[in-house]
Amino acid sequence: MAYSLRFSSTRLTFISAIALISVHIFTCTRSIDSLVQVSSHNSRYGEESMSEPKGPVNNSSESVLLKEDILPTTTGTRETEATDTKDDDKIDKVCVIHVGPHKTGSSSLQKFLFRKYRYVLKKDNYVVPSFPHVAEGYEKFLDTEERFNQKNHVIFAGCLSFESAVNVKVCPSETIRSANQEYFRSFVNDAAKNNSNILLSSEAFDRDNMNITELTSYLVPQYKVHVVVYYRRFYDYIFSIHNQISRDGGDFGTSQYLTFVQWLTNDELEIRQRWYSVAVYNRYLEAPGVFKVSVVNMHEELDNFDIITKFACDHLDQAPRLCKKAKSITAVREQNPSHSLSWKLFRNSVKVYHSIKLSDSDERWEQIEAKFNEMTDIPRHCLSPELKNKLLQISLDSEIALTPESWHNSEEGLENLKSDFEEKSNSKLCSIYNEKILMSPEWQNFLTGLEKDQIVAGS
Repeated sequence: MAYSLRFSSTRLTFISAIALISVHIFTCTRSIDSLVQVSSHNSRYGEESMSEPKGPVNNSSESVLLKEDILPTTTGTRETEATDTKDDDKIDKVCVIHVGPHKTGSSSLQKFLFRKYRYVLKKDNYVVPSFPHVAEGYEKFLDTEERFNQKNHVIFAGCLSFESAVNVKVCPSETIRSANQEYFRSFVNDAAKNNSNILLSSEAFDRDNMNITELTSYLVPQYKVHVVVYYRRFYDYIFSIHNQISRDGGDFGTSQYLTFVQWLTNDELEIRQRWYSVAVYNRYLEAPGVFKVSVVNMHEELDNFDIITKFACDHLDQAPRLCKKAKSITAVREQNPSHSLSWKLFRNSVKVYHSIKLSDSDERWEQIEAKFNEMTDIPRHCLSPELKNKLLQISLDSEIALTPESWHNSEEGLENLKSDFEEKSNSKLCSIYNEKILMSPEWQNFLTGLEKDQIVAGS
């Protein structure tokens, strides 16, 4: 089903005029001076630690809310036209940009779109750029003759995120940046001549240091720019962020020892909102040259929701063949495995709370893991009332901001969110109390015994 929200016509016309002027001014300026400087925060993709960005945090609660003059629709999906449609009705070509954010199933979607069924996209008159220039050591992001790389577009996101961590890694020099700029400029011109649509996808487009104006300047006025943002409830999103940080080694090498309850702070909540769906939505909605921003509600029809089918059938304009393919393989969809981090976090904490010396390959880890797995009545600790209430309020505000009133006031909406949050705040969002376990006499004696056994064996 399609749902559309519009600004009042007077305000929209004014915004559109300013947007078009901004794009043309930027395009002219860029042709004279190719280097575009933008303020940046710390970010990267793939192996991304998702560490704290630089710069001040906006503590205003208004930062997570949408403009109030957007009218509601009747479903869980929000689509907002961000520019005056009068001139855009003359443009029949579209560039769809999927911008994540992180932890919303982007990898599965990109594997389907770029690695498996790019030939179907071509039949639907969509072309996909393949950025050819990247820093040494990051060739894994390049397409090869054998296969397409589903993460290739992180290169361009890096080139548009000046002085960020992703930029430093994949697009660190002006030479690489300029080469990718020229490639994309030529690609867009060729696609326009062939009357082809364009598809871009990278969750690295979610960062708050993205130069969106530069991105749209390559596309406007030849293309309508349609941005697609996925929405996952904030408490699930931030829990998944912590899992990735713990799995990938942590922020600055320290967070790998922290459970979710230890890691989540007021500062962390503020930081993560910058890269969350509401902030991403607002940034693209306000950007010059963006025609429409759609939100894919991952909680709509939850029992039957499919990330790929929703995108291919409801948000990728004029792609009937890809929609048909997505529906045909829904029953055999691959799922990313979910791994418990309890043992890893416990293992990382052992040497924090005891003096025992253990290398990564030490055979005594097997004994420690066996004892860990035998534990019953495991001590757990949950979020403080203050953090629990704040996490719930951010989640409620986000649901109201990103879904129509008729949906978030339905049984699937806010009431479901509250009950789901209450259940998870006493289970999934709680953590094993590693400090309490490891500081207990039972575990201190056990580890000391292993330590003495090693000393005896080595003497």
